[in-house]
Amino acid sequence: MPKNAFSETRRTETSLTDFTGGLSVIGAAQIVEDAVCDFFHSFGFDNPALRKNHNSIWVFTKNRIDFENTAEWGELVTAECRISKQTAATVWVDTRLVKEDGKTVAFYARTEICAIDLEKQAIKRLSSVGFPQFDVKEDYDKRSFTRFSADNSEKVRSFKVLPSSIDYSDHTNNVEYIRFAIDSLSCGEISDRGVAAVEAHYLKQTREGDILDIACSRVGNEVVFDMTGGNIKVAACRLTFKK
Repeated sequence: MPKNAFSETRRTETSLTDFTGGLSVIGAAQIVEDAVCDFFHSFGFDNPALRKNHNSIWVFTKNRIDFENTAEWGELVTAECRISKQTAATVWVDTRLVKEDGKTVAFYARTEICAIDLEKQAIKRLSSVGFPQFDVKEDYDKRSFTRFSADNSEKVRSFKVLPSSIDYSDHTNNVEYIRFAIDSLSCGEISDRGVAAVEAHYLKQTREGDILDIACSRVGNEVVFDMTGGNIKVAACRLTFKK
């Protein structure tokens, strides 16, 4: 059985920051994706291996990040991962980003993933791809996935999915949906209110050339985005502000 613990240290590079001078929401989502993928690579189950051996790919189905403290531009940070839940078809990976002092947490994250058969485009049982059974550990943080919907929403924009949004799985990368939501706001609002948390649910895969519509609703300190393609809901994203 592989060890249920993984960590990697990196700098908060320029590409991971934004106009605030610290780690951006997009940068945090990218760190989570990198850490989860590198964790799976460490025991031979990353996407290239899954595709080669089982004609399947990993797909993010849910992602939540709760921000605790700012990771500064150029700061040395450590992403720590472990699996907190396994079902017949899904895995929960918990990630926390620890700041350079070795004790302060920048964010907690939880990611739900599953394996998709490339030919049938159907979810596969983990046992069918030989995924190991881990000694599941209690999560780093008690916050988990929630339900949300953009009720009484208004359409804010439409756009085409471009090649730069497509990843190795031949679909729109999970981080891009969070980017689509962020790009529907303004720098002023993000800077003034501060993002406390982001949660994204990925419902359907989208491809290059697809036209997506984004509608949003606002209640209190939350902004919820519904993303649709051809009148089918493909993703939802909620941003929670600090104020």
